Amino acid sequence: MRKLYVLSLLLVFFTATSSIQAQDYTTINEKIIKYVDDNLEKKISRGECWDLVAGALNETGAKWESPTGFGKKSTYKLVKAGDIIVFDKTTFKGEGYMQSFWQHYAIVYKKHPDGRLEIAHQNYNNKKEVHIITINPREMTKGTLTYYRPVAE
Repeated sequence: MRKLYVLSLLLVFFTATSSIQAQDYTTINEKIIKYVDDNLEKKISRGECWDLVAGALNETGAKWESPTGFGKKSTYKLVKAGDIIVFDKTTFKGEGYMQSFWQHYAIVYKKHPDGRLEIAHQNYNNKKEVHIITINPREMTKGTLTYYRPVAE
């Protein structure tokens, strides 16, 4: 009977621990989105794209390593609001538009059901303040996108 009780306690402990870890991802991502909301139309630090990402990760207590260790690598399929995107020599072409990002860092603000992503960033198109634009990764014709899931310390 005593062994059963100890095993039950261990099961409860491991179940609680795993659910806390799962919540940490969500909590960090939610905090990152709140950080973006609180800083829309404001200039973070020098106004560089990297400054927004670094500020969000620092403010939320995420575990990361400068310059680009933003958490665990993820994929477009799994990307969600609060994740980090690194653009490397990318070009997007769609009906009536073309946009390029040489080396750029942004935060996923929202993922639409059709796959488009709203991203929060700064230092793009002569804007040093945090703003949101929409991109469609399916319309990328050149370059790479790397996605990161922030993790709690």
